[in-house]
Amino acid sequence: MKADGRIKDSGLRIQDSAPLRPERGGGFRKSLLTRWILLAPGSWLLNPVLLLLLLTPALHAQQVSTQTQATVRLNVKYVQGVGIGYAPTAGAGLTLNLASGTAFCSGAIANYAGGTLAVTNNTTNYVYLDTAASCVPASNTTGFTSATVPIGTVVTLTGAITTITDQRSMFNYPPAISGLTTNTVPKATSATAIGNSLYGDDATTGTYTGTGGFSALSFNSTDPHDSNVSFTGGASGDPGVTASTFKLGIKTGGVVAAGWNWYVDASAQTTNAGLPYVGAPAANKSAFKVLELAAHAVPVGFGTSAPQAKVVPDCTDTGGNHLNYTQSSDAFSCGTSSTGGVSAGSMIGVSGSTVSFNPLDTTVLSVRDDFCGGVSATSGSLGEQGWGLSLIGATGTAVSHVVGATPNLCILRLTTSATTARGGDINLGTNVEVTSLGALGNTTNLWDSKFVFSMSATAQTSVYVGFTGTFGSYPPSNFIGLRFDTSATSPAADTTDFRFVTCKTTTCVAHGTTYTADTNFHTVRIRQSVAGTFGLTLDANAEICLNSGGTAGCTTDAQIPTGTLTAIFEQVQQSGVSQTMDIDFFAFIMTGLAR
Repeated sequence: MKADGRIKDSGLRIQDSAPLRPERGGGFRKSLLTRWILLAPGSWLLNPVLLLLLLTPALHAQQVSTQTQATVRLNVKYVQGVGIGYAPTAGAGLTLNLASGTAFCSGAIANYAGGTLAVTNNTTNYVYLDTAASCVPASNTTGFTSATVPIGTVVTLTGAITTITDQRSMFNYPPAISGLTTNTVPKATSATAIGNSLYGDDATTGTYTGTGGFSALSFNSTDPHDSNVSFTGGASGDPGVTASTFKLGIKTGGVVAAGWNWYVDASAQTTNAGLPYVGAPAANKSAFKVLELAAHAVPVGFGTSAPQAKVVPDCTDTGGNHLNYTQSSDAFSCGTSSTGGVSAGSMIGVSGSTVSFNPLDTTVLSVRDDFCGGVSATSGSLGEQGWGLSLIGATGTAVSHVVGATPNLCILRLTTSATTARGGDINLGTNVEVTSLGALGNTTNLWDSKFVFSMSATAQTSVYVGFTGTFGSYPPSNFIGLRFDTSATSPAADTTDFRFVTCKTTTCVAHGTTYTADTNFHTVRIRQSVAGTFGLTLDANAEICLNSGGTAGCTTDAQIPTGTLTAIFEQVQQSGVSQTMDIDFFAFIMTGLAR
């Protein structure tokens, strides 16, 4: 600057521009009109105010970049101008202010106009949208759950809100399943398939009652195994069910309740010696039980009661071992036999795998007759054993051989006289070689016998087959065997049926079931299975058990003959017409003889 105040010409040029435009890269470019002012020496004084005005457009053209601008741009990008809503702010005292908001709740839009919410003093309050109540704002002091949409956490102290933590999120909570209570599951509201064959159709009551439908689910939250499923059935949708209601359950304890058809029990209760047991189901129901079996145990059924596990003993096939099962005690046991597992009868020997007949066994008496030999008309020479003929009522009764037919091939026929009350018997007592079989009713030796015969008449006849001590008499005394006697007086006469009788001397008693009399061949079995216990059987009928010593399960009989007995087949006609008896087979065996 000169001494007179003028600016010295220094060649400075100031560029003044009209409105500036931003240039790519962040700079600015001057546009429109450019003018140069040459400040020559001695031209004029530069006014500082003019200089400021010249520079003003440039100053306005430069905009400052701020963080607020970037945040707004980012928010706009992601929420597209939509706010989350429900903003929490502190109100007076314990009042929380909530801004308006909109939520998609349980499949429906829930609009909230804004309002207030009272919070609890001196604690932490959890503020949320309640999905169980159309997403109305609510709070608790326990915490957020899976059924709530968090808004924020509000801490209070001495009657005022001290802090608010905003916990809203732009991510929406999935639609909640409404209308469900504890331990329940959602159901279909129309005939919607559940699995392959279960259907639900009741949207009002919350149960499945359609035909062949899925009726109910029950879950035990304490024990998930203690749950059940029931079906209402009877149609195509039913999984094999024909009853009106079918229930299937899985349970870990207790008793099967009434109404259950099948029940699977996986319990480990201690009833029945440590075995799992559920008890008998209700009447007319079935129980299917899964047992936790002990080592070496098998399930055993008990009808309507629950099955039980029974241990099978170690019973290998050595030394004659064999496995036994006793129904009365429902127990398995291991039996032994000196014959290596083969049950050998009298006069039968077993050595390893070899079974042989032993005719030299002196402890056994064996008598058998098929009546294929002997002299047919000679008493004392009838059959292979030399049976004798004893007449009842003088002469007129005879014996003969007749041709039989399979299976009764050899027949010795007894033919009575045509005179009433005439007949006879064939017996082993008149043969001098076999005079007696001993006191069969009073021996400790075990014995068994069989008689096979038929009779020609079922009316006005008297037939006795068995053992007696008085052959050749009617009725025989000291008798045990089968009787059909239409003229008997004690016990009463048999009009249509066979009966077993026992007689000590002449006092007789009838026993057991009656059997219809006919002219077919019949088999009579009489035996002493245990000393003092006698079994009497006709054909394949149940055995009648008699005893003289009080054997359990048998009828005590004081009329079992105790004297010497022998075998007889006896017939007496009561009609005045000749009758016949065909004799086909006899066998007797006694064991335990000390000789």
